[in-house]
Amino acid sequence: MKSFWTALTFLTILPSPKKYSAGYENLGVSAVWFPLIGVLIGGIAALAFSGFILFLPKDLSSVLTVLVWIVITGGLHLDGLADCLDGILNSSTADRRLEIMKDSRIGTFGAIGLVFIILLKVAAVQELQDQSAWIALPMAACLARWLLLWAGFQKMARSDGLGVSFQIGIRRWHLLFTSIFPLIFILIAGVPGLVAAAFACLAAFTISSLARARLGGLTGDVMGCVVEMTEVAVLIAFNLPIHGQFL
Repeated sequence: MKSFWTALTFLTILPSPKKYSAGYENLGVSAVWFPLIGVLIGGIAALAFSGFILFLPKDLSSVLTVLVWIVITGGLHLDGLADCLDGILNSSTADRRLEIMKDSRIGTFGAIGLVFIILLKVAAVQELQDQSAWIALPMAACLARWLLLWAGFQKMARSDGLGVSFQIGIRRWHLLFTSIFPLIFILIAGVPGLVAAAFACLAAFTISSLARARLGGLTGDVMGCVVEMTEVAVLIAFNLPIHGQFL
């Protein structure tokens, strides 16, 4: 179970045995647990949403739900999103873009990206049908972390860093074995789930392609951006006027 606790500690702020609270040398090995932990994260967000709307207006409930979502993950992927956008959208050279991404300060592109991604999540959660939130939120968090495994097989822009540490330990069977989670959600959600999965894959492919073109490959920050963008893509997909019923 060591790999599970390592993954839980990395992806969330949820309590775990102290001996697994530091060091991510074997982070790639723990990737097999990422989609399941995504289900847990999304499930907590859905539970929070269902609780909030019992006492509060839906717009306020959606804001608080996204806040819970952010707190659970410790803002890990939002930080990657901001750094990624600051670097990838800069008009400098690839080396300079990578230097910018290492800077702990948030630039203009990063700040704008943070505001927009949070606003999109809040708006998308607010417009969800109450019953679909229990599918959309866990599926968004699960699929985003499953796509992290896919991102781990892409070319890296640096020879060191968290992305490389993750890539070293990941195996193809991790990706194949954990694909059962997205498939289950697609079977449950039907057409909306299939469209959501397509949107998520398209978002991940777009971000990774842009990173390869602008940076020469992916980094840990790019992977964080992949998570945030794919989560939003899934939520948006569930707001489309798609005719279909949950099975």
